[in-house]
Amino acid sequence: MLQEIDHLYGLKLSATDKDIGHIDDFYFDDHSWLSRYIVVDTGSWLNSRQVLLAPEAFTADALNHGNATAKHIQVNLTSKQIENSPSIVTHRTVSRQYEDEYYRYYGWPNYWESGMLGAPGLTAFTPDLFGGSDVVHPRHQGGDPHLHGTRDITGYMIHALDGELGTVSGFMVNSKTWGLHVVIIETGAWYKSQSFHLLTEHIIRISHEKSMVYVNVTIADLTRNVHR
Repeated sequence: MLQEIDHLYGLKLSATDKDIGHIDDFYFDDHSWLSRYIVVDTGSWLNSRQVLLAPEAFTADALNHGNATAKHIQVNLTSKQIENSPSIVTHRTVSRQYEDEYYRYYGWPNYWESGMLGAPGLTAFTPDLFGGSDVVHPRHQGGDPHLHGTRDITGYMIHALDGELGTVSGFMVNSKTWGLHVVIIETGAWYKSQSFHLLTEHIIRISHEKSMVYVNVTIADLTRNVHR
């Protein structure tokens, strides 16, 4: 159910009538830690224009059924629908104005008013990492979301309560809910270059200005008590 997000980058996407490109990035909401959009690199088809696809464009378990041989995921839209969708200029945040236009274009209920907090058919998810419920209760509801790209955050320094403890090397995504449950931390030479898994619920905030992710654990917590 949980898989490294790196394994999803590059997966091909097929509309109902043709291939449309591949997964380049995920935009997630740092209040609920849900993936709100897949960023699609359309390649030569749309002159390398990037488009966003919300979870509503896929079946509920789409991320869990990427064909291991063909490496593709089916999108429940036509290529013409995607081509005519609102254009984005990729950056670290997506405005609510753009999202309003996006959801009106597709005729989908928007997630911030409809209660759709997760993937299609799910309303919430829990941070039970290795099995059990698929439900998480977001820390914040309503207001503008804080959307970030997973590729943007990769490489950011992790700042614990008592110092810096490594860098973000990836995420673990729940293939049913599209929730980012875990951040993967590479410690570097200070702790034998080990990798640790930390629940995203421990992240306090993300600073793009400082390329820093602030967490509410100590270095000792990380090396002694958190999942690895």
